[in-house]
Amino acid sequence: MIEQHYRGTAILNSLRAADLEAQFPGLLRAVLQAAIKEASATATAARPQAGQLNAEV
Repeated sequence: MIEQHYRGTAILNSLRAADLEAQFPGLLRAVLQAAIKEASATATAARPQAGQLNAEV
């Protein structure tokens, strides 16, 4: 499901999204949506709530 490209001594990998979608319809979209939701929840949880101060020095 990946394709490798060689650039000098580096090996670059890219996802073959069309092949992945053909084999597992909707999987990539579901994974990306879950990652975005998780990142948003993590960012919100890390933000101090109104009225709270960070007392650590």
